[in-house]
Amino acid sequence: MYDTIIGGNAEGFQRQFTAFLQEYLALYCTPHHKKKVYQALCYMLIFALFSKEYDVRMEQDAGHGRSDITAHPFSPQRLLALVFEIKSVARHLKRSGKRSLKTAKHIEKDLEDAKTEGLAQLADRRYRERVPRHATKVHEFVFVFCGKFCVAAVRTLERNVTEDWEQAAVDSTVVSECMVDDAGLGEEDIGDEDEEA
Repeated sequence: MYDTIIGGNAEGFQRQFTAFLQEYLALYCTPHHKKKVYQALCYMLIFALFSKEYDVRMEQDAGHGRSDITAHPFSPQRLLALVFEIKSVARHLKRSGKRSLKTAKHIEKDLEDAKTEGLAQLADRRYRERVPRHATKVHEFVFVFCGKFCVAAVRTLERNVTEDWEQAAVDSTVVSECMVDDAGLGEEDIGDEDEEA
């Protein structure tokens, strides 16, 4: 997973983290599985992987807002910084006070929309402005969760000679590839769930 994140590999992260969620995440224990649950999971993962070499923070003031998770290198010899935006989408619709499970196609669309929104948010809010001067490259990740599914996108930026950030690459996963079956779309989390605003 360390190499996957350092390499800016969105597809690799999606595959590995979805497998982890499918195996270990019990939605019954977290019926209100909103963004903060996934943000905490991701923060623990990033902290465990990077805290010896990176200053890993959650909800840090940066740019025009607060970044969900950042990992900035301590050493001037490390030139890569990491910024993470976490999104989640609800698995259920609420109509007339009743919940109904969304179709797989509806969830796919919501995941894709949230992924696009996350990339736009990273660009607009410029969390990268907090990256230390010695870092010349940043991977901006978007992780979007729905139940036990994860999709990912990453934008790689590099500093140019005028110290401005220029896009070097973008890698985004195909939403339908994360939903290999409907195993994570069951009624395991029967507790009340509100649609995320």
